[in-house]
Amino acid sequence: MMASVATTPTIPMVFERHEQKYVMSQSIYQQLLVALGDEISVDQYGQQTISSLYYDTADYLFARRQLDDSSYREKLRLRVYGSQITAKQAAFVELKKKVQGITYKRRIQLSYQAGCDYLGHRGMPMRPQHEMNYREIDHFVQQTALPTRTAVIYERTAYSSQRGLRVTFDENIRWRSGDIDLTTTAPTKALLAPGMVVMEIKIPQALPLAWSQVFARLHLYPQPFSKYGLIYKYGILGGKQCLSAI
Repeated sequence: MMASVATTPTIPMVFERHEQKYVMSQSIYQQLLVALGDEISVDQYGQQTISSLYYDTADYLFARRQLDDSSYREKLRLRVYGSQITAKQAAFVELKKKVQGITYKRRIQLSYQAGCDYLGHRGMPMRPQHEMNYREIDHFVQQTALPTRTAVIYERTAYSSQRGLRVTFDENIRWRSGDIDLTTTAPTKALLAPGMVVMEIKIPQALPLAWSQVFARLHLYPQPFSKYGLIYKYGILGGKQCLSAI
């Protein structure tokens, strides 16, 4: 059973980290779990559904920046955890930036409905606990017209390692740009072919040598991967249902 928001542990409000992403088949995913063995274990976040609304300009500036070689990228989203979303459920407005290969993220918490109203310029959130996060996010929101919205939904399993690494595996990545209300179960489109998995490793600096050897044996290599950017490129622009490979 997917974890609900009520059982989700306290979530950090500020992030600064390196991220590496890998795309693999279900078969390689299972082989990797076996190869890493006791090195990793399911962490406190466990398995859960993650749903996000990505807010963008009329010409999809933020989506396009995810696909170029720019040393500076940013995106704004409203994120909710759990498979059954309600208007009063806890949600997070997140401003994520990538600068020279390092990912920075600030977030504020409010209800899902309040987040939709705030990002739609129809209301303001209650005074947040993390004032610096609020000031930076609010400046971005108030200075930027954000008429386009894309819903992205997937299942995530999170692991932690004895070496202090956090590893997540995302499956069944799907999206929609029509009925974007996350409280509904409107039809979605798949981003990847069935069974494909996206792994993300949050690392302080470099991948441990032992892990690198396992990855090389399984022919796993890091590659650029932005869910939202690829949805824009192949789905919104290209009209494709899914990608068999990246």
